[in-house]
Amino acid sequence: MGKNVSVMHLDKKQNLWIGTRGDGLFMVDLINEELKTFNPTLKDKDGLSSNAILCLLETEPGNLWIGTRGGGINFYNSETKTVQSYGKKQGLLSTTVSSIETDNSGNLWLSTQAGISRFDITEKNS
Repeated sequence: MGKNVSVMHLDKKQNLWIGTRGDGLFMVDLINEELKTFNPTLKDKDGLSSNAILCLLETEPGNLWIGTRGGGINFYNSETKTVQSYGKKQGLLSTTVSSIETDNSGNLWLSTQAGISRFDITEKNS
């Protein structure tokens, strides 16, 4: 692959997610031996918001939260296979998210360049 890998995650469906520091996000379907690449594009305004992936968190329905450098957080919906991004307009303190955790109420807790931020995923704002 020859990429600078920053994070990896094996999900419940046996997909290996590989986040890089500048080359985007890759999903390797280990069962069907297929590779999908996620990169920001000007044509896809609802796509990945940054090529620099810092962290990944899988939630209960098999969805994936993606923390980026400069692009906020991205939400990969495993059912629709779409990506939605969230940044300062949605209440994040910073667009650099280095760690994501969840609490018992379903909120996301983000470690950002500007401090800790709570993100309510039911309302999609902080």
